[in-house]
Amino acid sequence: DDLVISKALEYLSQPHDKPQLIVVSVYGPHFPYVAPVDLYKKYLERVKLPRTFYSRPSYNNKVLNFQTNEGISEEKELSILAAYSALVELTDTRLGQVVKAFEEYEAKKGEEGYVAYISDHGDQCGDRSMYGKSSFFEKSVKIPFIIKGPSICKNKVSSSPCSIMDLGP
Repeated sequence: DDLVISKALEYLSQPHDKPQLIVVSVYGPHFPYVAPVDLYKKYLERVKLPRTFYSRPSYNNKVLNFQTNEGISEEKELSILAAYSALVELTDTRLGQVVKAFEEYEAKKGEEGYVAYISDHGDQCGDRSMYGKSSFFEKSVKIPFIIKGPSICKNKVSSSPCSIMDLGP
C-alpha cells in the first residue's frame, strides 16, 4: 500500500494535458491483521468484544463454518479488532493523502473533478463468531461509499442500500 500511495502522489504532482481518471486501489484493511504498533496499541485500549462474539448463525453453511472464531480466545479477538481498527485508520490516512494531492492537482489545473472512496467488502471481525467477508451480515457488506465532486450534494448522507455497481449512475 505504501508503494501504491507513493506512486499516486508522485503521479498527481506531475502536470497532465489530457483529462485524467486515476484509480488508487489498496489492499488494507485486510487479513492478515497486521498494523503499525502505535496504532495497534491505540485501539487495543479501546476495542470491546462484539456482543455476538459467541453467537453463531443457526444454519449450517460450509463457507461460514470455515471462517469461525472456534478456538480464538477473547484476548486474541481483542487483538484482531485492535489491528483491524488500526488498519482502517491507516487506510483512511493514506487515502486522505491522495485526496489532498488530487485537490492540489485540481487547483493547479483550475478544474474540479470527482473523488470516490469505496471498498469491496467489510469484515465480520468476530461478529456472529465469524471472520472475513463471506456473509450478508452488516459487518461484511456495510462499506464506505463516499463521493465528492462538482455536482454532488455536500454533507448529504443516505441510508439507502447501494453497491459498488451504483458508482456509475
